Parts: sequence; structure tokens; C-alpha cells
Amino acid sequence: MGVDTRADIILQGATLAGRTDAGVLTNAIAWLNDWLRSQYQAWPWPFLMQRRSGLVLPAGTQTILVGGGNSGITEQVKRVEDGFYLRTADYGHRSKPRLRAWKDGPQDFDPDMTKVSTEKGPPEWVQVRAGPSPANGVWELLFYPVTDKQYVLNFDYQFMPAPLASGASVPLYPNDRTMKHAVAMMTLLFSNGADDSAYRSMSDTVGGMAIDDRVKSGNIPGTNDTWGLDGGVFR
Repeated sequence: MGVDTRADIILQGATLAGRTDAGVLTNAIAWLNDWLRSQYQAWPWPFLMQRRSGLVLPAGTQTILVGGGNSGITEQVKRVEDGFYLRTADYGHRSKPRLRAWKDGPQDFDPDMTKVSTEKGPPEWVQVRAGPSPANGVWELLFYPVTDKQYVLNFDYQFMPAPLASGASVPLYPNDRTMKHAVAMMTLLFSNGADDSAYRSMSDTVGGMAIDDRVKSGNIPGTNDTWGLDGGVFR
């Protein structure tokens, strides 16, 4: 992962573009944060994957909110992964509810068609929808059937890092060099406009570096990799 601070990245990136005046250095804070957020959204980076363990679902639970300060997840959640693990506190029941599309499914699974007083049991399906009060990174999980007793839920999710709050912050991105060139790119855009040949060249450079970062740091064994079919079985 990267090691340089926000202040170092901005100063060195602006120096690449030949501008280190206060106005550029101040604006570059927003430029870097915007670029980082775009990169975090563009790829399922392994370092953005976390697990929420031990989330208690009381008896009678039909929906919960996750992310953005809900259910013990302070960060914005980009994506809830399919792979829920449900158990009772004593491990007497263990199961794996599956993620289900929230549109055009059987009517019995729709939360507005569920009779919560009688349709109870260990949840078999989970739907994921945007939270009822739209907010970035907040999702609603809907369970079918409604929980008949208290369960513990565990699941994986991808989160969005918060903007870099101070000059001493270290970005959660794997390549300092790419970030410095991204700052240089935005500085050239600010200085010379979108028709500038130096800006266009730097933009191409940054795009190639970002793709290279995905190849080098965007996959690790067991995360984001693809398993081929067994050649001894499938031909």
C-alpha cells in the first residue's frame, strides 16, 4: 500500500506540473479526494472488503439498515456481498441465506406481501435495497422469512473510505506514484485547460497507471480471482 501522506502527494504532484502556489495546493486536496473516490468506485479492491461479524437480529426482524453509521458500520457501504452466514448464539442453528433480486421475484418474498405475524423462521433469502431515506452508502437488508428467534448475522461488504481529513492522512490506495501523477494531471487541467497537450498526455499516463495498479493490487488469491473449470471433468 501507499506510504506517503496527503501533503507529500499533493506537493510532489503539483511540483511535477510546475505549480506549487498556495491556490493550487489548496484546490488539490479536493482534486485528490475526488480522484480517489472515483478509483475506489471503479474496482472491487481487496483492501476495501470487510466483514461485519456478530450482528444480532432480534426475533421479529424483517429489515435492518447497514452502512453510514448503521449496524456498527461507520463507513459508507459500496456493495453488500452475496454470502450471508446465520446462526443462533449457541450454534444450534447454522445456515447460509442467499441474496435475492429485489425486483420481479415471487410475491411471497416481497416484504409488503409478508404476513409478519405468521411467516417466521430462519431467514432463507436476503434482499438489498437503497435505504428508505436516500443516503450515500446506506443499504436496507430485507429478510424472508421474518426471524422467529434471535440470530447472529455475519456478512462481507465493500466500503468507501472517507475523504482524507488532514495533511498527515495516508490514502488507502496502493500506489503513491499514481496519486502524484493524478494531482499533476488535475493541476495541468486547472492551469491550461482541457485542450492542453501536456494535460492530455498526463491524463493518458494516469489512466494507464491506474489500470496497472488494478493488475498488481486489485486481485489476491481468494479475492477477485476466477476459478477455472476442472479439466478432468469439463472439456
